[in-house]
Amino acid sequence: MLLTGLYNGIEIAEGLLLLGGFLVQLAIAMVLSSLPLTRRVGRSVTFLAAIVTTGTLLSSPPTDMDDTFPFVIELAAIVGILWTAWTWPKHEHAVPQSDASSS
Repeated sequence: MLLTGLYNGIEIAEGLLLLGGFLVQLAIAMVLSSLPLTRRVGRSVTFLAAIVTTGTLLSSPPTDMDDTFPFVIELAAIVGILWTAWTWPKHEHAVPQSDASSS
């Protein structure tokens, strides 16, 4: 279907490919930014990213069974991510101590 320029009745155009690339980069950025961000900022950004990703998934739900299974798995993963963000531990990252200061 992709070779024809259509997928499930949707025209595959440059803008759609750009949007897909953005969504992939959003997920990668969330993984990389989870370590340096504080709990408060990390939770907010995670919820925002999950809302954007869920909105994109729900904007074009699958029309056949072979697309439904990955769709359900993605939604379950987003729920797991939201649960993890909601129960994010309250402690912040510890600042490592230098060995030179202990002598």
